[in-house]
Amino acid sequence: MVKNRVVLAKAHFATFRRPHPVYGNGDWSSACIEIGKAPFRLDSRISRHQALAMSAACQAVAGEVLDPTRGATRCHRHDTEPDWAAAHVATAILGDVVFYRAQDH
Repeated sequence: MVKNRVVLAKAHFATFRRPHPVYGNGDWSSACIEIGKAPFRLDSRISRHQALAMSAACQAVAGEVLDPTRGATRCHRHDTEPDWAAAHVATAILGDVVFYRAQDH
């Protein structure tokens, strides 16, 4: 889902020449380059879990892992039904979470 949001943000930025209101301009390259440097030293303000999450996000953005959500940009727990869900297409159910993408995708 991270990669899909980055793609969405890049498309928004390319079209409107301004960052997406939620996902920014989609440029994660500087964060991913820092994590990829060897040896990588963990910033004392970032927990190990945050660093692992960023590493996973960078791998997804780089296309190094498969997308089990099949293009999803939104999700919710299976026992809820947000108002926006009707305007989206369900793409996957993983555990207790339903994933969606826009209908025009």
